[in-house]
Amino acid sequence: MKTAELLRKYRRIINPPYNPKDLPVILATLIILISIPLTVIAVLNAREFRSRALAGITLSISPATQSINQGTNFTVQVRENSNTEPVNAVQANLTYDATKLDFVSLDNPPAGTSFTTVAEGSGGAGSIRIARALAGGATPVTGDQLVATVTFKAKYVPGATAVSFAAGSAIVRSTDNIDILGNTTSGTFTVVNPPPTVTITNPAAGSTVKGTVNVTATASDDLGVTQVEFLVDGSSKSIDTTTPYAYSLDATTLTDGGHTISAKAYDSNNTTTATINVIVDNNAPTVYISAPVGGALVRGTVNATATASDTVGVTKVEFYVDGGLKSTDTSSPFAYSWDTTAVTDGSHSLSAKAYDNAGNVGNSSAVAVTVDNTSPTASITSPAAAAFLRGTVNIAVTTSDANGISKVEFRIDGSLKVTDISSPYLYSWDTTTMADGNHAILATTYDNAGNTNAATINVTTDNTLPSAPTGLTATAVSGTQINLTWTASTDAIGVAGYDIYRGGIKINTGLVNTTSYNDTGLTPATSYSYYVKAIDKVGSASTSSSTASATTRKTADINGDGKVDIFDLSILLTRWGSSNVAADLNSSGIVDIFDLSILLSRWGT
Repeated sequence: MKTAELLRKYRRIINPPYNPKDLPVILATLIILISIPLTVIAVLNAREFRSRALAGITLSISPATQSINQGTNFTVQVRENSNTEPVNAVQANLTYDATKLDFVSLDNPPAGTSFTTVAEGSGGAGSIRIARALAGGATPVTGDQLVATVTFKAKYVPGATAVSFAAGSAIVRSTDNIDILGNTTSGTFTVVNPPPTVTITNPAAGSTVKGTVNVTATASDDLGVTQVEFLVDGSSKSIDTTTPYAYSLDATTLTDGGHTISAKAYDSNNTTTATINVIVDNNAPTVYISAPVGGALVRGTVNATATASDTVGVTKVEFYVDGGLKSTDTSSPFAYSWDTTAVTDGSHSLSAKAYDNAGNVGNSSAVAVTVDNTSPTASITSPAAAAFLRGTVNIAVTTSDANGISKVEFRIDGSLKVTDISSPYLYSWDTTTMADGNHAILATTYDNAGNTNAATINVTTDNTLPSAPTGLTATAVSGTQINLTWTASTDAIGVAGYDIYRGGIKINTGLVNTTSYNDTGLTPATSYSYYVKAIDKVGSASTSSSTASATTRKTADINGDGKVDIFDLSILLTRWGSSNVAADLNSSGIVDIFDLSILLSRWGT
């Protein structure tokens, strides 16, 4: 029913008088009037609910912002997010600033997308059209989804630009094929002009340099490098406008130590600086041999040391013997264990070279030393080996060495007694301080280099007298001989022999080493008195024995009965031809006619 007609009926109904037949019209009008506001309210509520649902459903460009170097390609993603709404198709119409960006390509389709059916895909001249759908029979998708990837190239026009969604873009709900796109998010990009890149290629960072140094650098820029400026410690030194970029640095104009080298590259608008630290070292290190000292006598293994220093640092020290390299030490303290036995005795030179990081070399002065690995000669000249000693004895040592003797140490039984530092090398040993018996004498000789020679002898000390002989008897056996016998003496070390005294005068020329003695050549019928002393091995004499006396027989009184008679004749005849002392009256060694003549001439006396 037309609205105007309804209004006329409405006016007619509400104007009295009422006609009963108009009652249905009145009721219908009332129902319409009531339903109109209810319908309006329902429509408004439905629109508010749909507005809230579509507001979270978006098309967006990812990443949303990005800086792009001019002249380079970059890729963006087109994404849709339908939250929980099922979607089976997307239309994305894009616009971009063709003065700043060039369209390069559109994927067909990208990996990882569910929208694999391509309905439309084109781009250029500032606009791109993309229409993608799910494959037939595929389950609708929800949430955030990749739709497409687009590649652009930034032109050489720096500045901000955007990739936006244009009219006609849509997200299609699969349940009713309605566009549910709520809003879109553009991508904002900034095209920038990048600064040049620069790298110092020589010298290496942290290196040590000296003399003239070739400083080189590489530099690049998308529009070209206009120049490279070289700076030392922040001060400009050179500008090079052509590749290869280089600068000849005279490091001798700089102090030794740390310095900075910089290379500053320029393009039409920007600069970039690369800086390295280097160490300048134009001076050689100093070095000297600190041990052994010049003129030293050395032997065996010697710890040769060197002291080296440098303003920057010492990398190694080389040790030389007689000009020949022997060892290299790379850390302080610098030392070399020199085996001097590998060289001949005599004069040798030690020297050292020190190196720093820059390759500078410092040389030490040569140190002259004398090698002496030969022991001195040495011998104990007194007392003699195996000697018997008593009292105070001088021990004498004779020694010699090419480089001189420093001392001689005297030891008795291993105990140091005295050290003599000058020739003649002597020790006065009081043997009475030691027990009688065997002792070892050791004389150790040291030369000035420290070589030694030990001379050893064994001796016997005896400071105790032997006991006096006992039981001395004297027996006259003829007119010219008396025989003595005694009991042996004792001594801690041993009795060497005995001395025989007649009338207080020693009559033996050499020690008697038995306990008997025959005294011959005596005068007949004469009384003689004797005593004996024992002599030990060191020559000490005992006290005298008791005295013994005897009287020689008369001449021819062979049996000693005091007269010469038939009995003496009988004895002589029975001893005829023998060497019997009693019958050998003339001491010729044999009893013969001459002895008989003597007997007969003394007959009856």
